[in-house]
Formats: sequence, structure tokens, C-alpha cells
Amino acid sequence: MNKILKSITIISGLAFLFFLFLSVRMLVQTPFAAKEEFSRVEEREFHYALFLPVTNQSFFQRLREGALDAAAAKNCAVTFHSIYADPESLSMVQYSGFNGIGLYLYENDEKTMDLLKTIQNKGIPIVQIENEIIQGPATFLIGTNNFNVGKGIGSLALQTGFNSLNMVLVYSRKNPGVYSDATLIEMGIKNVLKDKLAMLRRETASLLLIPT
Repeated sequence: MNKILKSITIISGLAFLFFLFLSVRMLVQTPFAAKEEFSRVEEREFHYALFLPVTNQSFFQRLREGALDAAAAKNCAVTFHSIYADPESLSMVQYSGFNGIGLYLYENDEKTMDLLKTIQNKGIPIVQIENEIIQGPATFLIGTNNFNVGKGIGSLALQTGFNSLNMVLVYSRKNPGVYSDATLIEMGIKNVLKDKLAMLRRETASLLLIPT
């Protein structure tokens, strides 16, 4: 009986080693593990991540194209992620070794703020697009000059031809960065309309500006 068990053990061990050999051989022969393929992969010194909404809007398409062009010009790597469709991706930034991240946020929730503070404390640069949610020595804002936006709104209002204007500005809670610059927008409007602006009221609403 012991001889039979011993024989079965030896045969099982040999079978395992045989299939292990076949598996390793197959792996080595694939392009994913071939030395020639690895030699063609150029290592990039810097890696950046962009967190953008999942949408086909032309603005974000051009943003992706511009990021890829810049990455090619500067010989660095860039990857694209979504905070809302893939919420775990932002939480992994602090462990990823990214040299910096860029993000377009349109919801200012507590969990996202906590993650951004953690990323900031790790010394990872944060570039915020349009909406400035967090401020610090390693955070930057790129986007629209909201004073000029206000001037544009004022110029459109002038085209109505009215000598006295009562205006209501409705800000979306889904775009907290714009609301944080509400004073700049209203200053731009007043700069253009001057005494023709009889009343300017501010309201907020839960308008979803970006399709999800």
C-alpha cells in the first residue's frame, strides 16, 4: 500500500513539473514576455494621470489629444481615469508613484476632498481644470478667466437694448469651482453694465452640466 501511495505521489509530482514546464514555455513564447518585445518598450521617466468625466464632449476629447501630444513632446507617460466611473482609481494615486495628476471635478464631496488632501500631503502636484476645489503650494488651476466670463455675460445683456436690467445668475452645485468664483463673474458683469444693472441676484440649483 505504501509503495502504491509513493508511486502515485511521484507520478503526480512529475505530471505537475511537466505541465509547469509547458506553461512556462508557452509564456516565454508569447509577445508579452519575449525579450525582443521588452527591448522595444521605451521606459518613461515621468508618469502623469488625468481624471476626466466619461463623456464624448469635444472639449474633453481635445483635452485628451492635447495631453497625448504634450506627453509625446516631453517623452513622458500619461494615463486617463475617471473619478466617478472608477472611484477607486483616485484612492490609489497616493501609492501609484505618479509624478502629478490633473483632474476635472464637478462634484465637491467629502470623500473626494479627503483623498485630494492626502494626495497633496504626499507632495504629488495637482492640476485642477476649470474648478478649483483645493488650494496649496503644489496645486494649480488652469481654465477660464471668470472675470472675462462675467464681462461676456454683461456684453450679451447689453444687446437686449434695455436701459435697466434685473438679472438672476443661477449657479450649478455640480460646478463648485465656478460658484467659488461667483464674485469675479459678477464683478465682470457690473464692469460692463455699470448703471444699467438695476438688480443682480444669485441662486444655486442642482443642474447636471456634464452627462455621466
